[in-house]
Amino acid sequence: MLYRGNRIILTLLLVLTTMLAQAQSVYTIVEFLDEDAATAVFFAEGRGTNEKNALEDARVNVMRKIIYDGVEGFNEGKPLFRNSSSSGQNIWLKNLFNEKNATYKNFLGGIELVGDFDRDGSTYICKANVVIKHSFLKRQVDMQANGHNMAPTSNENQQQREISHRWSVN
Repeated sequence: MLYRGNRIILTLLLVLTTMLAQAQSVYTIVEFLDEDAATAVFFAEGRGTNEKNALEDARVNVMRKIIYDGVEGFNEGKPLFRNSSSSGQNIWLKNLFNEKNATYKNFLGGIELVGDFDRDGSTYICKANVVIKHSFLKRQVDMQANGHNMAPTSNENQQQREISHRWSVN
């Protein structure tokens, strides 16, 4: 009887470990490539039910990773949001990825597919270079989530309008 109980506990632990590993793979691959004063370019992987959804997933993966976890080489590897314990309480962060408003799209530049789409059953997988308007994003995270009141400079406003067009938009 004791042996059977141990098997059940081990099975439950294995299932929980597998679920946690899958939950942590939400971001898949996100790597910093380059940046200028207004934008940053990241290499990312995305998955979706079609090609468009896979590309959008790559964009979301980059945004979530740089806001909540940080990416080596960008922002000293630190996440833009400084207080992860209150992220669930911050209305701006809650609405950032809300499908109804999807305000994260305000911070996206172009996206360039790297190679072709792959398939895993009915899932499309892509690798892409994703451009993020990091100067604008950092300012908004500081004002809305980190509690700093900062007005944009005229130079930053000009940079927002002159986003690099070296990346294609799909």
